[in-house]
Amino acid sequence: MVALERRFFGTDGEGMHETIKTAAHVALLAPVPLEHLIDGKKKSDIEGRVAFGSRVWELFTELDTLRKNMPVDVYIYASHGGGNRDFEVSWHARYVRHVNSEMGAHPDGMRY
Repeated sequence: MVALERRFFGTDGEGMHETIKTAAHVALLAPVPLEHLIDGKKKSDIEGRVAFGSRVWELFTELDTLRKNMPVDVYIYASHGGGNRDFEVSWHARYVRHVNSEMGAHPDGMRY
């Protein structure tokens, strides 16, 4: 499992007024359960960033190579249990790096 650190912005675009140069040649489309998005927004408001776990660490290793140390725009749609899917992008984040987990957890615990 890989812990992902992302600058996180909610549906209202709050925080998106920052001018940060991102990699123009790559972006990420990510499904994230709605309850994690809601909790992640709260954590981001406190810590300035949030980390989500993922089992597809190979994708993020490749993304780190492609992005050339630049932040990457992440377009997020809320995934729902029970098979309901709405592929409308309603959240935006900036991927800045991945960190390897320690025994399945972020090295900084539940901070992010």
